[in-house]
Amino acid sequence: MKRILFIFLVTFWSLSAQAEVVARHGEGTLEIIGGVRVLRLRGTPYEMGKQHGALLAEEIRQGPVPYFVGSIDRALERIPLLRKSEILREIAKSAAQNILFKPLQLNLPKYYREGLRGMADGSGLSLDAFLTASVLPDAAMLLADTLYGRSFAATSSFQMMGCTTFVAHGPATTTGEMIIGRNLDYPIVGYWDRYPTIIYYEPNEGMKYLAVGAPGINTAGITGLNEAGLTLTLHNHSGKSTTARGIPIVALTNEVIRQSHDIDEAIAMLRRLKPASNWSINLSHWPSRTAAVVEFSPSGMAVRKMEGNIIAQTNFFHNKNLRTDEIFISQGIEDNIFTRYERVMELLDQQDGSIDPASAAVILGDHVDAMTGMVRGAGRVLAALTNITSVVIAPERKKIYVATGRAPVSNSPYLELPLEWDITSTAEMTPQYLEGNTFRFDEAKFEALQQYIRAYKIIEDNGNLNEAIAHLQEAVRLHPDDGHYWLTLGVIALKEGESLQALSYFQSALQRELALTQQQLTWLYQGRAFDVMGDRRSALAAYQIIPTLGAMDRVLKERLASALRRSFTLEDALDIDFQFEFFDLR
Repeated sequence: MKRILFIFLVTFWSLSAQAEVVARHGEGTLEIIGGVRVLRLRGTPYEMGKQHGALLAEEIRQGPVPYFVGSIDRALERIPLLRKSEILREIAKSAAQNILFKPLQLNLPKYYREGLRGMADGSGLSLDAFLTASVLPDAAMLLADTLYGRSFAATSSFQMMGCTTFVAHGPATTTGEMIIGRNLDYPIVGYWDRYPTIIYYEPNEGMKYLAVGAPGINTAGITGLNEAGLTLTLHNHSGKSTTARGIPIVALTNEVIRQSHDIDEAIAMLRRLKPASNWSINLSHWPSRTAAVVEFSPSGMAVRKMEGNIIAQTNFFHNKNLRTDEIFISQGIEDNIFTRYERVMELLDQQDGSIDPASAAVILGDHVDAMTGMVRGAGRVLAALTNITSVVIAPERKKIYVATGRAPVSNSPYLELPLEWDITSTAEMTPQYLEGNTFRFDEAKFEALQQYIRAYKIIEDNGNLNEAIAHLQEAVRLHPDDGHYWLTLGVIALKEGESLQALSYFQSALQRELALTQQQLTWLYQGRAFDVMGDRRSALAAYQIIPTLGAMDRVLKERLASALRRSFTLEDALDIDFQFEFFDLR
């Protein structure tokens, strides 16, 4: 019945949502089809940037650029010492600007800065805002490197990210064609995913290329492809090898997609250009049926070529030399990165021989936790809470399928769009969709996830604990089997000073299926709740269970040692900064 309803709604939507050119600026046009903004930009970098800025000025003001500008302020406020002193925050902010942001901005190529200047002139936002947003991914990684081991809170806020890409072809797919699946995950929910955007670039010099992104994001170096058949997707890695003297990643990879005709050219270019921080790039080239993952940092580079018919990447280096510099701030983050890779490879193996655009979309929207086998809303799943872009690319069909909903976007229908740059408009086309994963048809679990995301957004945006608790209570009512919802509810209640209620929530979490890391965290938080209540004996009993469960990561060992030395207080509880995505502690 639900599938019939889906078909009816999509058919109705398709008939009522014909694309239309809604605005023009110079040689640029804006269409809206099925809620997706489709930009066609033509001219010099400045002209294309100005067209982008003018055509999406209002969406840019509601999108990721203004949010990025405030990211460092929010990160610094997570550090207890800085949270209590506005003077120290301002000193730290000034240092970050002078040591990280300004040097990185100076390393942006001239053509790229010209595009940003055009966007500023077209949108009315300051050039500084676009410059800041363009270097933020690298500045965040440099700050994470600087603070690693000193402030888990600020550092882990930059680790709340992850991406998944896979490429399949030959006997792995139904027709032998190449199929690319891509999830972009980043902690900017509600801003990036508000207006899904596809940008067709037709520069006055060089190849035509395409970007999948958001209003104000003027790069094809995150998820992009060009008319030569080269596709690029970007993956973040936190590491100890960073430098403000490198090229910001979104400009570096944009240069690759603008100029490289195949994987060999892309690799040669990457060898010449020094990045500021640690990344991997999944490259595919359908005319030659090749794909590879390039893992690189300021200190080295490694290439992993596709052997067989499948290659995939999440957020860990496969190369052993590069992995020695990699930072995994907590076990929860490490678990997420590795289990997502295990899960996508498992699904690709299960679908071997039958992968097509529809099944690729189902894989991207998967909600099975590989560590427990449970269907879960958030955490160690491919359809991450922070999944803000999801696409399936079928280059031989000249089709790209773009998820149309809000985070996790891979749980929504995928709109079909053409990979043909000489089409002047899609206004006469009837929208077509892939159904994607059916997780959203489990109404209780899907609504529980939406409630969880609302609580996450409230905590991130204004810190209203009471309002967040109300949404979390609704999440556990709708999906009571997910122990992680109970754990999060308990932590937020503890922050609010409701120790007895928090204890009840932690006990409920322990009655559910939890992975080892979350079991350990739940016992730690349960002991903290006892401490706040003045019951030190029960607190110590809870703490002493943790080492018996299994190996502990560095952060947990530090927190446990502290808990055994002294009682956890109400003041400590107020300083808890809990991470919704990976269920980690600070």
